[in-house]
Order: sequence, then structure tokens, then C-alpha cells
Amino acid sequence: MTVNNGEGSGNYNVGDTAYIFSNPVSNTQIFDKWTGDISALTSPNEWRTTLKMPLANVNVTASYKTIAPINFTNVVINGSQVYYYVPATYRGIIIPFHGAGGSAVGWTTSKGIDNLEFLRYAAVNGYAIVVTESKDRINKQWDASGVASVDIANIDVIISSLQTSGILTAGKPFYGVGMSQGSGFLSLISYVKNYKAAALYCLGGIDQVFNITTVPTIWNMAKMDITEDPNRLVTANANYQKLQARTIPSSYYVNEPSPIFPNRLTIVPGIAASG
Repeated sequence: MTVNNGEGSGNYNVGDTAYIFSNPVSNTQIFDKWTGDISALTSPNEWRTTLKMPLANVNVTASYKTIAPINFTNVVINGSQVYYYVPATYRGIIIPFHGAGGSAVGWTTSKGIDNLEFLRYAAVNGYAIVVTESKDRINKQWDASGVASVDIANIDVIISSLQTSGILTAGKPFYGVGMSQGSGFLSLISYVKNYKAAALYCLGGIDQVFNITTVPTIWNMAKMDITEDPNRLVTANANYQKLQARTIPSSYYVNEPSPIFPNRLTIVPGIAASG
């Protein structure tokens, strides 16, 4: 297999699972798609994908789109750091929620490069982005205690302020992306505020919410992410099944362990390929 503009080239046996990654993008690029012998690729439109090696050579190339640089505006609203990017025209608003110990800059700077790539891709495809952080700046966790959550109230204030100032247009649908503990909070706020859809990473969300929510939800779990909670994948799948039983659009994915490719790691500040 030959991977151009990416990693994963090598010799494989028929039926082997091969992992391919595109090269990192610049601040004027986003990943577009794989081209070439893509019929065996699991996800030809994703920068990280797999294939079962066929009885033939495979040659694929990562292609990119050139974009104008996307720069976030940083303001403080109601005492919270807020970063936003709003295209001239947009179809909806995406709010990402950091994991425990996180902050807004984990989404908007090279400290969270894969998160940033996702937001840039979303912005180019017609979504406004509003990033903030939990009010708790000691434990740095979201308040997922219920409808009276201080974080739900704070986000209401932030969105209202951006609408009053003319930065956001009222009536646009909201979408959420949560990481770890932020996924638990997202399951709550997406229900309370009737988000258009939610994507939960590495956590199943609040079990009780999925007994009643009608928000379309995607779970993106990691197969080996079981140290903190051995039942994490089981409970996430159980919540997915609750939505399936009520015919609410939902998907459940488990990311398998993959090789470490140095070229991807070196885009993270402080990591060298030789490390």
C-alpha cells in the first residue's frame, strides 16, 4: 500500500487491517478526501481511516482544500472566556464542551490541534462556532446537576449577549460536541435547550437523560478507554439502545487502537518525532 500525503504505506497481507492518516494541515488548509484506490476505505472522507487489504496493490492520496485563515475572536462575557467565529452566512451554531480539567483554549489553539482542525472544518462548511469553558475554574468541570445548572445559565447569558450585539442571529439551531466529562454535560444541555444534534466522545452521558431526550446523538467511544470506568462502553451503548428503541436518529462508534504515527504527534507542541 502506498499513501501519498500521509502515513500508512507498507506491505500487508490480504485481509490485514491497515490504518492510514493524512499529513497535518496548515492554517490555510482543511482535509478534503482520499483519492485513488478508495473502494476499500472505511471512510474515504475522513483524514484517519482504515481498510481491509485486498488482493491488489492500493495507492491513495490525501487531498486538501485551501481556505482563508480562520481566526477566533476572544471576549469575556459574564466572567467567562469566550471564543467565537461566525461566517458571513451559516446554517447553525456548534458549541464544544471540554473534558474535566480543560478550558476554551483546548479547542481554539494548537494545544488541542485535532479539536481545532474539527472546528475549522465545521466553519468552512457553514457553521458558526462558540467556545467557552465551565464556570468552575478550580476543578474545571461542568455543572451537570440538572436544569438549574450554573453552566446552562451561563451559556444562556453568553448566547443572549452575542445575539444582542448582532454577532449571532436568533433562531439558528444549536449543535453540541462534548469530550469526556463535557459529554455528560452536553447530554443534559442538549435536552434542556433542544439542540439539533449532539456528538458525545469517550463518555456515555447522563443515563436518565436518555430515557426522555429526543435529541439525535452520536457516540464516539474508544475501545481501550476503560481504566477510569471499565463499564464505560457498556453504559454508552445502553444509552444508544434507548434512542434506537424510540426510533430517534442515533449512531454508536468504537474507535479501535491504531498505530502511532510520528508525523501526527509532532504537530502537538512539545512532542518530537524522536521521543
